[in-house]
Amino acid sequence: MEDLFKGFKDYKMKIEGKSENSIDQYIYRIQSFLEYNNIKTTDELLSMKASNVKEWLYSLVDNGNSERSRNTRLTAIKEIYKYLKEEKKEQIDEDILRIPFAKVPKRESKYLDWDTAMDLLAFTKDICIKTGMALILGTGVRFCELVQITCTDIENGYANIIGKGNKERTITFPLWAKEIARQFIYGERAEIVKKYGKQNDDTLMLNGNGNVLIRRNFENSMKSWARKFNSHPLHEGDISWWEHFSPHKLRHSFATEQLRRGNDIGTVRDELGHSSIATTNNYTHSSQDRVREAMLGEKTKAEKDKEDFLKKIMENEELFNKIKDMVGDDVNG
Repeated sequence: MEDLFKGFKDYKMKIEGKSENSIDQYIYRIQSFLEYNNIKTTDELLSMKASNVKEWLYSLVDNGNSERSRNTRLTAIKEIYKYLKEEKKEQIDEDILRIPFAKVPKRESKYLDWDTAMDLLAFTKDICIKTGMALILGTGVRFCELVQITCTDIENGYANIIGKGNKERTITFPLWAKEIARQFIYGERAEIVKKYGKQNDDTLMLNGNGNVLIRRNFENSMKSWARKFNSHPLHEGDISWWEHFSPHKLRHSFATEQLRRGNDIGTVRDELGHSSIATTNNYTHSSQDRVREAMLGEKTKAEKDKEDFLKKIMENEELFNKIKDMVGDDVNG
């Protein structure tokens, strides 16, 4: 089994380009199936039938696992059997690959509207947590991408980061987020560097002990500030779902705000590091008309209104000449 997992991991990472973390999650879920069926060898794994997998899925239902949770486990099982069949040329019960996924009830995604997000940032006094939140809100990065950002990146105004599937993209920091980060760099972070001798470490997101910020601690601190914000008399009820607050929710907020400002969904997809518009749509809270227009390549209402406005100017010779006098011959462009 050890050799099987090593080969599986190498194949997924080197051939398919999956991240190490993703494959480790697959293996973790596969091991749950192995333990349930007391599987010790590859031959025993190959002897399993679709009925064995379904029995395991039934047990997950009985243990209270959600549809989404069961589907992630079934995905891992299908991936290992697909690898055995296609790469190792082993005989498997192909009905395993045809087991249907559970229908997942659509859940309401939580996010912050932009005004609430800015109010929360102003309310947050921990400059390290505030910096992390500002950079996610300003660029849409994942937490694993946030901790890749360096102080040099902040000064340059952009960063090259590696996202899911080892895909590289460039993010640009809005001035307001860059300024919050610089307050951290030249304030609290400078004291941390001095105290713990981290002068050669350019990593931006250092915690109070001089180590790279841990996601769990970052998320817990975010929830704590959201809870305080929500109970404040001026903001009571603004984030009633603070217990579910997370970096992921800030990505939702970033994506939704970008669409609200008129950015097309294809651009937002690239900013988030997604492979498809369909994935991006899960992160946004835009109208279905906007999504349909983007996916079909149709012009948005704002674009149509702009074209109509320019057309009216071009048709009005007197108005056109006045604008031409103001801006010069470039108006023809």
